[in-house]
Amino acid sequence: MNEFSMRLQYLMNEQGLQAVDIVTRSNGYITKSNVSQWLNNRCEPSAKKISMLSDIFNCNPNYLLGLTDDPTPPNLEKLANEAKICDLMSKCFGKDSYKIVELYLSLNQRGKTTAYKRVEELTRLDEYTKKEPSAGEKAI
Repeated sequence: MNEFSMRLQYLMNEQGLQAVDIVTRSNGYITKSNVSQWLNNRCEPSAKKISMLSDIFNCNPNYLLGLTDDPTPPNLEKLANEAKICDLMSKCFGKDSYKIVELYLSLNQRGKTTAYKRVEELTRLDEYTKKEPSAGEKAI
């Protein structure tokens, strides 16, 4: 059994569902034959059917595909809000601002403390805090 087949079987057992229940919940879009083929590792489902299965099982589609071990479905409202925040950061502080925050968040606590100290040190140096003249100002 491949990862998808094992996870499908697990979710069916966990939720007490049979192939016929999946057919019913998908309004016939997923067939009993589909479920049988997936469980027997004969073929892989389409993206649309993965999406439908994730709705049926209320799980993350990436869990079904074996891309994450967390079956918790994604919080779409939270993702939309995070996208808005990233867009605002980029507009207000430039394209690099998001990358800087992303890099910072990838650090452990010791790394975050060190990064903070280094940025704080840079802000004390005129070379890094004085506004640089624009290309037009340099030409004058």
